[in-house]
Amino acid sequence: MIKPKLHPLVKKVLLDPSNLSDLASANDGPTRVLFPQIMSENISNLTAVLDNYDLRYSIQFAHKASKSATFIKQALKSDIGIDVASIAELNHALDIGFSAPKISCTGPKNNSFLQLAINKGVLISLDSLSELERLVFYVYDKCTPTKVNVLLRLSTLTTKTKKLLSQPTRFGISSNQLEKAYSIIQKHNLITLKGFHYHRDGFDAPTKAEFAHELVRLLRESRLYGHSPNIVNVGGSLRGVSLADSSDWTEYINYLCRKLKVNGDHETWGSNPYGMQLSINGGIVGREKALSLVSSEDATSYMSTMLSTKVDSNYTLGTNLADSLTHLMLEPGYALVFNAGITILKVIDLKQDELGNNYLVTNGNMYTLGTRMYEPLSDPIHISQGKLTAKSWKGYIVGNLCREDDFIMQRKVTTSSEPKIGDLLIFPNTGAYADFEDTNPILQEKCLNYQCLIKGKNINFSKD
Repeated sequence: MIKPKLHPLVKKVLLDPSNLSDLASANDGPTRVLFPQIMSENISNLTAVLDNYDLRYSIQFAHKASKSATFIKQALKSDIGIDVASIAELNHALDIGFSAPKISCTGPKNNSFLQLAINKGVLISLDSLSELERLVFYVYDKCTPTKVNVLLRLSTLTTKTKKLLSQPTRFGISSNQLEKAYSIIQKHNLITLKGFHYHRDGFDAPTKAEFAHELVRLLRESRLYGHSPNIVNVGGSLRGVSLADSSDWTEYINYLCRKLKVNGDHETWGSNPYGMQLSINGGIVGREKALSLVSSEDATSYMSTMLSTKVDSNYTLGTNLADSLTHLMLEPGYALVFNAGITILKVIDLKQDELGNNYLVTNGNMYTLGTRMYEPLSDPIHISQGKLTAKSWKGYIVGNLCREDDFIMQRKVTTSSEPKIGDLLIFPNTGAYADFEDTNPILQEKCLNYQCLIKGKNINFSKD
């Protein structure tokens, strides 16, 4: 068993399964329960770390992590900013009540998105030279030209001696285009360069500190070209500890490795479990990457390590940022709603193939849980809607799409009691990147979202 780490408020709701049964019975499709109080706690924990370093900073909740109005309203209530990556997200943030100084726009932008961002006066992170040139056109192509603040997003970071990463990201402006960008902005006094933006996933805290330190160097460099920026935006990619015991995942990956080496049944769908495969020499390729799917470091520990990393012989990153009066901007999404959502799927069928593999079919699918971005790794919680059986069950959990790859989880899962049609499966920590059901490929019932507020013994649910 690979058990999830549950927040005390989630545990409180799970103590009375009838709460969730009543919600699930109100919809033929999946049900998601969101906990804004947990989001508020996550925000407070992160700001406490930043406050320890006496920094100028802002936290922008990455809207793309969730479409939920509950979470967007909580971000506003917690007095943080919001990062938007589409015109619909920008309109949603404005409708909820965010003011322009609290909004930043990132990602590729079509003309409509760019024009609205300019008109509303929000901070714009430019993704390309072309986007900068279009921004110039729209800023000046008006009866009343508008001032606009911008960041330059970078695809590579290069120090005087080396590239920090050999592989560039597909987002942003390359380092050899910076001088041209400086020149374009310098020629247009309505456009102000406020700073630099660099975001990459999957790096440890000391490496992220080196990224930030290089962005601070670029702030100084840009001043030689007549600019005076002070913002360093390092994006998000803050994680959380999702398992009750992270060693369970290590033991499971080691088990898969042993099975691969003897060509045994590794009980996962496909030939390369979690990207691992046997090399020509008989070793395992991809083990470290599979292990990295589970984090043993939460967002606050990561940020604390990053800010306390020495970036030169004398100073930590936190000291460097504070002394240089640099404004640190973060764009966390997953980390702010970590453990703040659960998804309820109903069992709609149970079947077995000719090889003896068992399948549990749910009323959701790979889009309901966003498994192509963050596959659930812990076992779901089985809630029986009738009498429990003494017989256990082992098999695959699959979705309701007409697709061979519609697996909720790629590994077999064991339940202590055999599931029945109508039973519920609870997937914890599915508040972020888990609501892609708008694709609705075969017009299934959509997921209903509820917010849950807890005060003392009172548990109240309301529609999102």
